[in-house]
Order: sequence, then structure tokens, then C-alpha cells
Amino acid sequence: TYDLVSAFETIYFWPDIGETFKEVFRIIKPDGRFMIAQGTDGTHPDDEKWLATVEGMSVYNASQLKEYLLNAGFKSVEIFKKENDYILVVIAKR
Repeated sequence: TYDLVSAFETIYFWPDIGETFKEVFRIIKPDGRFMIAQGTDGTHPDDEKWLATVEGMSVYNASQLKEYLLNAGFKSVEIFKKENDYILVVIAKR
């Protein structure tokens, strides 16, 4: 098991995000963290272009990620958004 799992610009391509987050939860130690970093918060003007161009890609906003993470079993979720930008970081605690 791990103290920290990180996902930088990758969850766009993870199949069945809810089930995948449950698997991440399973392998994290008690009080461990899961950090997600994305170049979009789900409102970037180019999101639709990427979704139409890249097969199998999904974009999630902060609310969606929080819901998936809490449903996977994480006890808290912190959300950080870079001011005047679309960068999003989410940290879930087991």
C-alpha cells in the first residue's frame, strides 16, 4: 500500500472513473492521500475541442471529482484552483 498516489494529466483517459477511484482508495494506506492535477477545471474553452479530437477522453470538474472520490470512500476532499487560470488540483484523504 502507498502513502501517496498522484495523477498528473492522466485521469482524462481512465475508464470507469468511479470504479478506478475505488481501486486507488483500496491501495492507499489509512490517512494516505490521492492527488489529482489537471490542466483544466472542466470549464476551459478548449475542452470541447479536445473531447472531439481525442477518443475516449473525459473531462471532469471539481464537483464531479469530489463526488466520485467521496463515493469511492475517501473521507475528505480538498480542491485548489489556480487564480485566473484553469489549473485544478484535488487532494483526497483516505
